Amino acid sequence: SRRCTVAGNFCDWCVRGYSHGVYHRGQDSAGILVFEQCRENVFVGNSATHGGDGFFLYAGNETTEKTGVGGSNDNLVFENDFSHAVANGIEATFSENNTFVRNDCSDSDHGVWAGYSRRSLIGGNKIESCKTAGVSIEHGQENRIVANRITSAPAGVHLWWDFDKAFVDGVFGKKGDTSSSSNQIHGNDILSCDVAVRLVQDRSTSIRWNVIHGREILLDLGAKTTPGSVEHNLFSGQRSRTRPRPLLVRNESGAAWAVPAKNERRGYLRGEGGFDPMTMPTALGIVRPPSRLPATPNVSTKRRARLGPDTPRGREQIRIGEWGPVDPRMPHAWPAYQAAAGATAQVHLSGTGAYLASSVRKDVEIDKPQGELPATLTVRLLPLPGGAQRGSIVPFEIKVKTDTGELSANGTLLDVEWDVAFHRWTKDPRENDFAAVTKGEPGKRERIKSLDFPWQNAGPFEKDNDRFATVATTVLQLDAGRYRIRTVSDDGVRVYVGDKRVIDNWTHHAPTEDVCELDLTTGSHAVRVEHFEIDGWAHLSFRIERVGK
Repeated sequence: SRRCTVAGNFCDWCVRGYSHGVYHRGQDSAGILVFEQCRENVFVGNSATHGGDGFFLYAGNETTEKTGVGGSNDNLVFENDFSHAVANGIEATFSENNTFVRNDCSDSDHGVWAGYSRRSLIGGNKIESCKTAGVSIEHGQENRIVANRITSAPAGVHLWWDFDKAFVDGVFGKKGDTSSSSNQIHGNDILSCDVAVRLVQDRSTSIRWNVIHGREILLDLGAKTTPGSVEHNLFSGQRSRTRPRPLLVRNESGAAWAVPAKNERRGYLRGEGGFDPMTMPTALGIVRPPSRLPATPNVSTKRRARLGPDTPRGREQIRIGEWGPVDPRMPHAWPAYQAAAGATAQVHLSGTGAYLASSVRKDVEIDKPQGELPATLTVRLLPLPGGAQRGSIVPFEIKVKTDTGELSANGTLLDVEWDVAFHRWTKDPRENDFAAVTKGEPGKRERIKSLDFPWQNAGPFEKDNDRFATVATTVLQLDAGRYRIRTVSDDGVRVYVGDKRVIDNWTHHAPTEDVCELDLTTGSHAVRVEHFEIDGWAHLSFRIERVGK
């Protein structure tokens, strides 16, 4: 499509692969999708919040896999609300000469992801409180990052090159440049980020007229980085002498490099290699040239679509019901059914007004039985009188009265205790005996009530959480019947009930659900869960529920 105008539309809540606090599996979805070489289109004043991406622009498979040329180029994207995206407020890849000006990309994973972009303008955007980075560009050339406000993210601006074989050595890479080079970071406010600007294997990127404040590092020069001009920036440190001073520059580029004299400082910073940033000139202000951002395109409608003040906002509002995303303005209990991983479960209530909640079973309590919507209720098992025993799987049901009617939620709680051992490994568990891999004293051991670890980029150890293995054991007390076991794992998982292996996905994979059903007799059943993590994302959870007699 060419020369289309998309203006003043509501495209909110176009999301899949995410339900806050339950799963985050990263499938692509978007409020606005532009692909297969769509060019010269105009997008003004749209609302595409709470999506997988707010705006997703991609050259298309013909470009990336067949010809190596073309792209979704020369599009204009102005004054849209793309906030609260699960993945990216704006994603724009394998394309050039696109313009993204005065959009809101806040509260996303990445505010802007522009991999393999060339000669595009990212200007005047609001990018606040993103979970991973404000602006991320891999393999990008001659892009202009100008006059944006980027605050409160692990990384403010991150530009890098890495060996991405599919594209660097593929048809796209053979037809053009895939370096990270000659970009401009000019006139931005990059504030309260852990790392303000990070460049890795990047060359000739200029950094000028920015106000840069990082909680840990202001300018991070990774391996094989050769920065372009760095001048007229105001590097801002802590105002207090007693707080930890952030590092002005971390230099892993392999070459000697010092901050040029044409930069200024405010507050307290620390240096490395004998350099004292406190000798830098102190600034009372910074003089920037005009940003010269382009004017908003003239479109037929002047409407700017925006969510109303009565609509709750934030990624925590993205919850999936039976038919898709739940309207957070309407009374709703979510999830309506759940098999909990332990002796507690959470039920989320949306809507407005008062509520009164009660439990059908006397041995199950609710932490906030009354209050105002929205609310989150914690449902938990109570000890039985006199130390009486019960089975490991306990059903629950709650009723919630609201101003507009009654809601209900039910499920099962799991009353067990797990013994969990975490081991570091050097021999690949896929190719070696797992018992030998996990032999010896574990690096960490825990007794826990719930085998539910959504580690994501973390893990069981304080640092270095790649290449670890988990062994978890417990004993279930069950009545005779048919049971369903579910695991979510990243990476490999195996589950044994007694001596029988009932789940086996011993591979390197993204977060994946595995399910089995089996008939069990009355009595005690030993359960053993084995798991390994290679790198990147990490996850392990176990649930069991009864499905039949």
